[in-house]
Amino acid sequence: MHAVEAVTAGADAYVEKPFAETMQDAREALRTVRASDRIVQIGSQPAARDLPRREAVPRLREVRPIVACEMSWNVNQPGRWRRPELVAG
Repeated sequence: MHAVEAVTAGADAYVEKPFAETMQDAREALRTVRASDRIVQIGSQPAARDLPRREAVPRLREVRPIVACEMSWNVNQPGRWRRPELVAG
């Protein structure tokens, strides 16, 4: 829904996977973007950048101390639109 929020606010947006939690959300985003004059790019930041992940932490530390880091893996979880039969029950 980040794309919807950005476009509704009048901003262009770069959004990453997972683009939507449900197909309904994906369709709403598509309708919203198509009805606007905003630019929305969908990509995968690690694949789109030439900076290897192992170099990210030292470069971030050059800017400021790292005080928190959060990571999540969002594949085939209940409520997701991809392959719900694998997570039923």
